[in-house]
Amino acid sequence: LTRRAIAKADLIICISDHIRQVLKERLHVADERMVVCLLGVSEAFRPFDPAQSAAFVRARYGIEGPYFLFSGRWEPRKNIANIVRAFARFRAESPLPVVLMTYANPVVRAGVEAFAARAKAAGADGVHIGWDDMPVPDARRLLGRQAIIGLSIKTPEQAAAAPLELLDYVCIGGVFETSS
Repeated sequence: LTRRAIAKADLIICISDHIRQVLKERLHVADERMVVCLLGVSEAFRPFDPAQSAAFVRARYGIEGPYFLFSGRWEPRKNIANIVRAFARFRAESPLPVVLMTYANPVVRAGVEAFAARAKAAGADGVHIGWDDMPVPDARRLLGRQAIIGLSIKTPEQAAAAPLELLDYVCIGGVFETSS
């Protein structure tokens, strides 16, 4: 049914670049037959202006000085390149050390060396990785000796096997079993 509808449509409205790309790759829809119209949210759903939002986050989490916040899954379809560019702009204005955090990160799995190169080029001081994200020796090799590298450890076996000499810190967790 979807294929027939797409074949008959003069114009297809996609709610994201990701959807447009999927239609192009999987159903071979021509670019000129698609337009991206991003979903919007009414101003009524934004209770704070940007200055109030920043003040709220600073007070809630005890943040002093500039900060960079990204909330969401780090997936290729989330336009990681723009996130890294924004991070680089932030980093150019802030002397604070900043660590990029990953957990079972699709970006890392999709291109470890590209992700590490972008993080380094953007001025990241390091990364925090989950046990299954990438091997610590690879992170150290890609980011260098000066990079801050942290690792999440969840079992006694992982603690015994962790290459502590290559790490700046470790985090122990989770305390309770979860589905993630």
